[in-house]
Amino acid sequence: MARQRELEREVELLKERLDASQAGWAAARNNLDDREREAAECGSAQLQTFQRSLAEMLSDSCVVIEANGDHITQRLHELLHTIRDKTVVSSSNTAASDSTCTHLPTTCDIWLTYEF
Repeated sequence: MARQRELEREVELLKERLDASQAGWAAARNNLDDREREAAECGSAQLQTFQRSLAEMLSDSCVVIEANGDHITQRLHELLHTIRDKTVVSSSNTAASDSTCTHLPTTCDIWLTYEF
């Protein structure tokens, strides 16, 4: 009878430890979920700030760019075409073409492959 009580007590202790472990695991999981959510919100806020800053830099008195990836990319394409047009005009007006002028559009092409 005493042995049975000892075993029952041991089972109770193990159940309590299991419950405590599960509660600890649930708390840790909730903490991790909160941190992931905070990191995502922070990343989103940083992206929006970056897009707003970039849109402001790409805007001028005639063109106002909205702070989203499609409008920013479109404006960069427009600027790239303007640079290419000026490069073509400038290289046709000079006898020797400048190697830096032909390098600039290639650099712009690399930047335009970036997803905002």
